[in-house]
Amino acid sequence: LAPRDIARGAELVNSAKAAEFTVGLRSEDDPMDCQVYVADTFGELGVWYRVAPAACIGGTFGDTEGHNPWEAVALETRVIHGPRTANFAADYAALAADDAATLVTDAKELGSALTAHDHKRHVDAAKQLMNQLNGKFDALCGDIVALGPRS
Repeated sequence: LAPRDIARGAELVNSAKAAEFTVGLRSEDDPMDCQVYVADTFGELGVWYRVAPAACIGGTFGDTEGHNPWEAVALETRVIHGPRTANFAADYAALAADDAATLVTDAKELGSALTAHDHKRHVDAAKQLMNQLNGKFDALCGDIVALGPRS
């Protein structure tokens, strides 16, 4: 688990322990041989995306209404998310239209998505979409530059 607010690390550890999971905490240099590992340090989310085949993007099950899915896509991690994505509605809609992200609504669906063997298919679709969108962005930037300086 990688909390957006690293101060929540202890809270997540306590919740996982209350559910009888073995837990490790990154800021304490705990070993990773546990059921729940809490990455409560700054600047390392990219590392976790790079080593994880899939990630459940936070904030998509509650009032936060989602976080940016493109960080995971850019680092070739399958995007799994809950139903509440208003902050990035267009992004999640585009990913869904290309079968490049997976919507889950409950713990059973989340478990199935995380343990599935088709992560690469979703990652490839997401990368293709990202490349298409980057091409449009590059063209827009070119058009802006071509406008030239104002006199």
